[in-house]
Amino acid sequence: MAIIRISNNVLEELKLQASKKAADLSSPIGEVFILETIPVAGIKLRVPLDEYLAKIDGRTDIVPTGDAEFPIVVNNEVTVRDKKTFIDGKEVILLP
Repeated sequence: MAIIRISNNVLEELKLQASKKAADLSSPIGEVFILETIPVAGIKLRVPLDEYLAKIDGRTDIVPTGDAEFPIVVNNEVTVRDKKTFIDGKEVILLP
């Protein structure tokens, strides 16, 4: 899987948000932070990146960034309801 270049502004906004509020979803695998201003979410991992990538279904909107704090970004609208995650309205498992 190729590393997608995500704007430094997006990564900085994710880091700022993570410093100010709790994750939108948390599990032993990692934490999901959803930006409210643009349709992007960042994932802080508690497992190695390769281990995480082996567990997800290869969605093209879940991309590695090369960033140490947010190694995964979801380049799409993410919502969390009742501890379930949805990308563009479809239920997905972001933290398997």
